[in-house]
Parts: sequence; structure tokens; C-alpha cells
Amino acid sequence: MRWDSSKNKELKEKGRPSFDELVQAIAEGKLVDDTSNKNHPLQRVMWVLLDSKIHLIAYEDRVDHLWLATAFPSTRATEVWTKKNRKD
Repeated sequence: MRWDSSKNKELKEKGRPSFDELVQAIAEGKLVDDTSNKNHPLQRVMWVLLDSKIHLIAYEDRVDHLWLATAFPSTRATEVWTKKNRKD
């Protein structure tokens, strides 16, 4: 996985997890879903569970790597995932 270092710095400055932290969470098995990106047909979205929240990572599947475009916590995705995985 690769990303723009200035975008990674921007994530940190906004108080969001960095790409480094999110990739580590993926390595630890916290990738919970991978969906198409309705707004950008050439991108997909990874759903990563970190600190009890779902963080969405928009990415492009390139020839030899995944290019991480952006990442952000999503209250809506957290609600959807929690509801889907709730054990009644």
C-alpha cells in the first residue's frame, strides 16, 4: 500500500489516524469490509475498525499496489456495521 506523504501529514494534523496506523490495523485483522465507491467508480473503500469506530479508506487498485487516497472516521458506517454485527 502506498500513499501521498502530504496527505498522511494532513490526516495527522486533523487528529485522524494516519495511513500508517490504519495499515497496521489492517495487518492486525481489523479490516471488516471492502465496498465499491459510489462517487468514484475507479475507487473502492476499505472499512477498518479502529478505536470502536469504522474508518473508511478510499483507495485505487493499481497494477502493483493499492493507492490510499483518503481516510476518515464515519459515524454512519459505524452505525451500519454495528447494526449488522449486533448479536441479539
